[in-house]
Amino acid sequence: MGQWAGEWMGRSWWRIWEAGLDGLDAVRACRLRRRLWRRSWLVSWERRLSPTGGCWVARLSCPELPITVARRGRSRCQALERARTALNRLLATRD
Repeated sequence: MGQWAGEWMGRSWWRIWEAGLDGLDAVRACRLRRRLWRRSWLVSWERRLSPTGGCWVARLSCPELPITVARRGRSRCQALERARTALNRLLATRD
């Protein structure tokens, strides 16, 4: 197998691996969204692309605070956990 073919095969396996990890992250993030929804918290996320790869941004709000907290992460779940931690800190200092 030539050098070009080896590089192509390596990239295709990496994309398959990345797609599988992204699918698992999506499932975990949806579970977390349902749990937070039961507490009347609103959750959204979006992918922000950049030349260096990009990141996920999660937004989280709750009825107790008039603001929305947004945090970045390498995955949906990481961004959601960071937003949840920040919102919990705000709720703790509010009381």
